[in-house]
Amino acid sequence: MAAVDDPLTLPWVANGALSFRGERHPLGGPGRLRHTKVEEASTGCRFELSGARVRLSGGVSAPQSVFVGWVYGDPDSSEHHTVNCSVADLELEVKLRTEPSLSLRAPARVVYGLGMRERDHGMEIQRYPDG
Repeated sequence: MAAVDDPLTLPWVANGALSFRGERHPLGGPGRLRHTKVEEASTGCRFELSGARVRLSGGVSAPQSVFVGWVYGDPDSSEHHTVNCSVADLELEVKLRTEPSLSLRAPARVVYGLGMRERDHGMEIQRYPDG
């Protein structure tokens, strides 16, 4: 096991499950890294995530005006910017192997947050730092 201060970066892993029509479908995980795609931006993301018998694709988005941003203090005393929206829109396409595709929408019902090292994201950062 690597020590905490070793410069080791592990791949980002998406994990979750979809409960659909009374059945639970595990999604993502280390074995599905090649099948997971995420394109993130400060105001939303697009994604593809799959399981053994299901594939999800979709996006989360919101206008910049409904986000809040702040400087987040890291444990090593460095900092990064974080933005958050509690009223983002979700568009989701569910494809089960044995069923036709199903499109779902949840307007202003999901939370989207992103931590980033970039400073050129265009979001207003609150004057009050974390901590």
